[in-house]
Amino acid sequence: MWIEKIQPEFGAAKSTLAICLREEGLACGKTDAECDVLLAMLPPELAAGDCFLDRLTSFWRYEFGEPHRVGGSLVWGVHMWPPVKVMFDVLDCARRRLPEQKRTAYLPLVADRAKHQEYLAEMLPMLRVSDAIPAEHEVAGSGPATGPSIGCWAPQERAGSCST
Repeated sequence: MWIEKIQPEFGAAKSTLAICLREEGLACGKTDAECDVLLAMLPPELAAGDCFLDRLTSFWRYEFGEPHRVGGSLVWGVHMWPPVKVMFDVLDCARRRLPEQKRTAYLPLVADRAKHQEYLAEMLPMLRVSDAIPAEHEVAGSGPATGPSIGCWAPQERAGSCST
């Protein structure tokens, strides 16, 4: 893990993302079977990931991302070590809120190291919205032909309003 080379004093313990996600799920009241479903959704690039217990925040973090390049230098930062809880919440939201076709399109995007944080952020608006409130998600890649766009959410009666 990069953290062991850059700032080893930050790591209080080590584990794997799969173990940490299961523990997060159980702590949130999910059953083993529900945790199995979420873990099965995890793209392979993430499933093989390692975690560390951040000594400063007491958050379990997983290593996934790339350092920023500024000129000829690499800039390391927390963008490379997201909290496990965020990944758990995003997977759970995708499972609950996205139809299978859109979920199948979204999950591989989360495995993009360069844009991992951006794709995680797509789900953040819906984490606090009740499942009883219908919403539609426009999956990235369905935007202009110039390349993939970041997806967005809209109330269901306004589906399609994500485009500008």
